[in-house]
Formats: sequence, C-alpha cells, structure tokens
Amino acid sequence: RTLRSDHPASLRDFARMMVADYNWRAWGGLLESVRDGSVAFERVHGMPFFQHLQRNPEKERVFSASMASISGPENAAIARAYDFGGFETLVDVGGAHGHLLATILRRHKRLRGVHYDQPQVVEAARASGFVTAPEVAARCAIQGGDFFADPRGHGTNARGGREAFNTMRYAEPEIERIAHVAFRTARTRRRRL
Repeated sequence: RTLRSDHPASLRDFARMMVADYNWRAWGGLLESVRDGSVAFERVHGMPFFQHLQRNPEKERVFSASMASISGPENAAIARAYDFGGFETLVDVGGAHGHLLATILRRHKRLRGVHYDQPQVVEAARASGFVTAPEVAARCAIQGGDFFADPRGHGTNARGGREAFNTMRYAEPEIERIAHVAFRTARTRRRRL
C-alpha cells in the first residue's frame, strides 16, 4: 500500500522524488560539497533547487506532492499537540499544498491562516482542495510570492538604525526581540513540535 497512488497514506510521490534524476545527481555531488562547502545541487544543475523546479513543472508537481505525502500523518498530531489558541493568524511559509495549515484551521475554528508559497505552487494548492475546502476557505488567504527573492540584505534605515530585509524589513531591535522571545520560549516549552 505504501507505493499505491490510491492509498491515503501513500508515499509514492516521496519515493518518486527521492529517485528522480535531478535529486539523484545532486546526491552524487555530496562528497565534493563536504570538501569545499559548495552546494551540490547548484554545482550539478547550475541553479538553485527551487529555480530548477520552477523550470520543470512536472518535477515541481511531484516534489510538492512528495512533501504533502510525508507530512500527512503528522499534521493531525501537530494540530492537537500545540495550542494555537493564543494566535489570531498563522502564516505557513512554503506550505506546498496547504495540508498542515488546513488541518490546523479545522481544529482551531477562531484562527485565520495565510498560505504563502511560490505563485505556481499556490495554484496547485488551490487545486488540491486543502486550503480551499469550505470549512477553511473563508479563514485562509492564499498568497503567492518568493520569500527568497530580491530585495534582501542589510543596511541602515532613515533613522540611522541597522536593519535586515528579505521581502520585509526588520530593524535590529526587532530582530533581537524576536530572537530573545524565541530562545526564552524554547527553554520553557514542554511540548515539542
């Protein structure tokens, strides 16, 4: 049943992705990456991983399906284990088909969600039906974009403070506050995701 496409717990797409030519060839460059610190995938294919997927829609479809297949059994456990009640909105960056976000929204009825991934991936997410299902669609915004796109870097803002930016800008005090809260929370949290 594990490799049957018609079984709900199938890992068929994950298996297909793991042995796909683009993946297999990149693993072949692992030793050189360990030696020189380079990224095997970029050296072998001449471009970053997600750019390669964008240029190869069928490979991207299988990759997205593979990510959904390996997370499926864990999604309900995550939705049960973590108390999302203290949040108004949950943003899933790189959420592929949106299965995790939809599972969390089904369990936490007051929570709103934002499903964020590359434009072609969110179109596939709409088609998959997870984030467009009637019980979550009204509470889930679907946004396409590229988190790794330009602009990104660091510099000085108009007030002379240091800042870092990717697709959003973060002043140094904000970055410090986020890091402190994350570390403080990690030390006290008993449940693990």
